[in-house]
Amino acid sequence: MAVRAKITNIRPDVQRLIYLMTALCCALFLAQCDTHVPVKKTPPPSLFPESRIVSPSTPIQPSVETQIDEIRSLYRALRLSGKLRYDIFRKAMIGHGRIGFKRTDIITIVDYTRPSAEKRLFVIDLKTPRILYHTHVTHGLNSGFIHARNFSNELGSKQSSLGFFKTAETYFGRYGYSLRLDGLEPGINDLARKRDIVIHGAPYANPANIAKYGYLGTSWGCPALPEDTTGLIIDAIKEGSCLYIYADDQTYLSHSAFVERRRESGGECQF
Repeated sequence: MAVRAKITNIRPDVQRLIYLMTALCCALFLAQCDTHVPVKKTPPPSLFPESRIVSPSTPIQPSVETQIDEIRSLYRALRLSGKLRYDIFRKAMIGHGRIGFKRTDIITIVDYTRPSAEKRLFVIDLKTPRILYHTHVTHGLNSGFIHARNFSNELGSKQSSLGFFKTAETYFGRYGYSLRLDGLEPGINDLARKRDIVIHGAPYANPANIAKYGYLGTSWGCPALPEDTTGLIIDAIKEGSCLYIYADDQTYLSHSAFVERRRESGGECQF
């Protein structure tokens, strides 16, 4: 009662201030009681999809950015100028370094920017380095007449496919000693084995046809070779080496996961 009497003797304006401050303190206290500091949890590690590209254990080009000079030097050492555009060679070598091949010593390049009357297949020994074979090769019947213009991955299309392939096992078929191919680019050439796209020799691939007609015959999509060199070439490239078939096809260039798209000045670059 004494305390209450003391409070009642305080001036009304001071009493209201005391009540207001008391209420404010109580509100702050209750708010502090309701507040809690959340426990920080370590976020789970991000899950990334497994890559479909098998990285080679000792790639020839471990870093594209630092190997351009090496590729250009190799191009000069092989004396390919005038025979094979540098930009095609560069794309082949960079893709070769990005894909894991069982055999890294050999690369085969088919240049479908050239007509069938010209030698457009190169088998290159990367260790020596030297060109082992430079010869003629056919394209698919429905890809074009003298020039290969149209390409497909579809069964029954009778067209050539572009991109990176891995050479596989040999067998004896309709055209004798032949080599199976596995396409490495989904949607571009991965149906090569189902389509029976193989390397084989054929009479319509012999240079005698060029002398007689001015061009080679066409296949049903296979890169067929002159009969006198077929066996030698198959033995040189079989069982896990890289085959790169190229043409100036914008659909392929824009969809391939392995093609280097960066422009580089000089060296006969066009793409």
